Amino acid sequence: MGACIGANERFGSGDQDLNQHRLEQVISYSPALESAYREIAELKDKLAQEKLYLEDEIRGELDFEGIVGQSSALRHVLNLVGTVAPSDSTVLLLGEAGTGKELIARAIHERSRRKERTFVKLNCAAIPTGLLESELFGHE
Repeated sequence: MGACIGANERFGSGDQDLNQHRLEQVISYSPALESAYREIAELKDKLAQEKLYLEDEIRGELDFEGIVGQSSALRHVLNLVGTVAPSDSTVLLLGEAGTGKELIARAIHERSRRKERTFVKLNCAAIPTGLLESELFGHE
């Protein structure tokens, strides 16, 4: 009878038989709901693992994301990226507009120890000379 009191509190004080029936339905669905929830959680984990695997496969195929070319000069630059990325060295990228400086910067970032942190790009040419120092290092 205690279960009926709980059902009355949960479902209202209407017909006791109806409340008992509702309670029995909820109880009968519980194992099925728990099983469905476990299955969904397992599928979600499996999907996350497959996503990571596919991302690794894509990275392996592209090697340097978005950088296309096989010239000796580009191979040299990509070797430099591989050399400098694991270090804490400061890198200054120079070049004309459209030469791929941002792609190289992203490649360095993706191979650095800081790859889990945010990559912030900054167009220094758009900042007036007098403000560049305070923008980069703070105002004094």
